Amino acid sequence: MGSCFYQLQGLKPNTWYEVKISYPASIPASFSLHLKRGDSDPGLNRQRKLLNTEKLIFKTEREDFLSNQGESETYVLVTVEPAGVVAIPQRRERQYVIFNIEIVPTYAKKKRET
Repeated sequence: MGSCFYQLQGLKPNTWYEVKISYPASIPASFSLHLKRGDSDPGLNRQRKLLNTEKLIFKTEREDFLSNQGESETYVLVTVEPAGVVAIPQRRERQYVIFNIEIVPTYAKKKRET
């Protein structure tokens, strides 16, 4: 079906973020998310799969992830592939897929060393 890059804007340094895709269960599609920073290649997302949801968690490490213009050079690559079978024989698969994409800061409790 295809892929698309989304630029992540308004990121703060030293912050954990979660990017989440949700989509209707009636759409036979498989989504994947990959993080891309600057000129680096997109890394693989090796997190567990949730029903009708795909998510990616990452941390902004330092302030130099911003370009000279102050814009984020962090992107999420969303890839959609057909999954399952077409319900009606001799009918083409969907050309477009409906989904929601959301990015939110996450807050995790720091582990205490014992």
